[in-house]
Amino acid sequence: MIRINNVKNILISIIIVLLTIINITPLTGSLSFEKQIKIYNYRNIIIDNDTTPPVTTIEMYGMLGENGWFVDFFGVDIKLVATDDMSGIDKTYYKIDGGERQIYIDMFKIQEEGTHVIEYNSVDNAGNVEDIKTAELKLDNMQPIVDLNTKRLGIKKWRFTVSCFDETSGMDRVEFYCDDKLEFIDYEKPYEWIWNGSKIENHEFLFKAYDKAGNECNPYSIVPARIFGIISNPNVSEDIISFFAIKVLKIDEGDKEIISLKNFTIYKVGFSGFIGKFFIFASYIYGGLVD
Repeated sequence: MIRINNVKNILISIIIVLLTIINITPLTGSLSFEKQIKIYNYRNIIIDNDTTPPVTTIEMYGMLGENGWFVDFFGVDIKLVATDDMSGIDKTYYKIDGGERQIYIDMFKIQEEGTHVIEYNSVDNAGNVEDIKTAELKLDNMQPIVDLNTKRLGIKKWRFTVSCFDETSGMDRVEFYCDDKLEFIDYEKPYEWIWNGSKIENHEFLFKAYDKAGNECNPYSIVPARIFGIISNPNVSEDIISFFAIKVLKIDEGDKEIISLKNFTIYKVGFSGFIGKFFIFASYIYGGLVD
């Protein structure tokens, strides 16, 4: 009896293996062989009748600035979405700036500044190939580089010149403020503004530079310092005014400081006021103690 049972078990095992090989497993509730053949034939009919290429779209995620430029410091995420209503998508391809063609698997990121060209298309399971599409991505996530020059043109006339540079999107404009009021906007080089007024030491000047992507440099502010008191050995050259401070009071952004028995230099480019043989009463933008 035991031997007969063993033979039965062996026969059952052989039958299960054979059923597994031909993909028929009725004991587990799977599709019958006939139904699988019908599905296979139906799929082939779909593929044979699919003559329409798939459609792929592109999505970009990041902080958007001005004039179509992205300004996201962490870069821009790119997502490709492919659809095909019949045979389905086989593969989606892309390449960046004419580089190597790659198979799209998941969202990818572009972090390098500049203008980039993304080419992409898809192939469906019927072998239909979509025409290559292109998309442009512009990324500028750095502030403009800025420098300021100030020149006195007369007793009550000053010229402020802002030198600025942006190598990616390019410069757009410079805004000039006096005492928090927008006075002038310059869109062309040289970025300059002429200010007419007296007592420059009583005013605060602010300059903002923007690139075409909308990035703003750190606001560049000028609050002239004031200095008055007793001096000796004044020396006025083409560019600077130097003297020995016997005892003078310096007021810089509200902070007061007594300077005694030290050399002091003021650049004429930002100087306004009076300096005599023994006395000074003036405002300045650039200057300070000399060792």
